[in-house]
Amino acid sequence: MDGVNLDSNTITIRVSGTASSKIDEERVSIRIKGTAVEEPNSMDSEDIVVTLKLSESKMAELEEVSYRLEEDENGNLHLYLIKVTEDMEYSLDSTNGINGKWEKNHTRNR
Repeated sequence: MDGVNLDSNTITIRVSGTASSKIDEERVSIRIKGTAVEEPNSMDSEDIVVTLKLSESKMAELEEVSYRLEEDENGNLHLYLIKVTEDMEYSLDSTNGINGKWEKNHTRNR
């Protein structure tokens, strides 16, 4: 949960993760557990159906990413990801874009 606004009865939820295929638009159900609410004896909510979409701005960010390979004086090959954002992750051992070990991007100027 990203935030709660009691004045407007709004809960902001951030969704993140990976999918086995490209998501253009996906309907999912969310249920708020009664234990997540401060009011005593609260029950679980009914299913709340929402539609997830990849934002246009995120698609534009992904299309800008490129890479550069450089060999150092010892013959070691280095991969540099260019035009990435801090919330992007990468994997060196994923075989399908889902499995493998995923690392946070550590941005630095080079």
